[in-house]
Amino acid sequence: MTSSKKKISELSNIVYNQMGSLSLRSNRFLQSSGFLRKSLLFSLFGGLLSILLAQNSHAQISFEPTSEWKVVKESKKVQLMSRWIVIGDSLKTRQIRIKANVKADVSDILYCLRSEEALNQWKKNARKFEVLDEKEGQWVFYTEFAIPRLFPQQDLVLQYQVKEEAEKTLVDAYSIPDYLDRTKKVKRQEKYEEHWVIRPIDGENVEVDFSSMAPTKPLLPRSVQDKFIHPMLINSFAELKSQAEKRTLKRANEESTDPSGLLSTGI
Repeated sequence: MTSSKKKISELSNIVYNQMGSLSLRSNRFLQSSGFLRKSLLFSLFGGLLSILLAQNSHAQISFEPTSEWKVVKESKKVQLMSRWIVIGDSLKTRQIRIKANVKADVSDILYCLRSEEALNQWKKNARKFEVLDEKEGQWVFYTEFAIPRLFPQQDLVLQYQVKEEAEKTLVDAYSIPDYLDRTKKVKRQEKYEEHWVIRPIDGENVEVDFSSMAPTKPLLPRSVQDKFIHPMLINSFAELKSQAEKRTLKRANEESTDPSGLLSTGI
């Protein structure tokens, strides 16, 4: 076992032992914990979420579903689902899926996926974003995750590709760990992939369907992790929805007050 893996194992055991039977008596624990402990726990599980969602290579991950999609949480007009899959020969893990209807243009949703400014607003589990390369229909993105200092720091380089089809827009992202020189003391995530399906419903609304997977095992019991990770996923997606809708509404208002575009050009 490497030094970093040993540290993670030891720290996980410490956290788990300190929590005691949190998975069985979580409500009583949270009610008696106070604001500081809740804040520390959310910071810890924010880091764990980064590790879980960002551990995947540019080659598409081969997997086999072993269960149907199940809704695990629904809030703020966002639906979170998961299903069990087997990656490779034996690794059993969960695939995450999030769906929401968004009253926004497809272009504004794509903007929120590639803009550093927008990502800083809705993606809460990272401290740094940087566009490394961008051309029509694709971009390369660097992310440094906001992981508690108890754990090894991690980053991720993703290559995004947009594909327009007759009735939907597809956005596929795969990790390309060797694209950028690695930083000392920051572990580069090797394998991760995510997929976005953006499908118009009517003249105003589109359905955004996101899924991701990572060939990793949980650092803590899933019953403990889920109590913190599920709300984080819901909140992040709800903020993405809000950002895209505000951007579309702002453009619509500008066009209604200046339909010819003369004011914006200064003519």
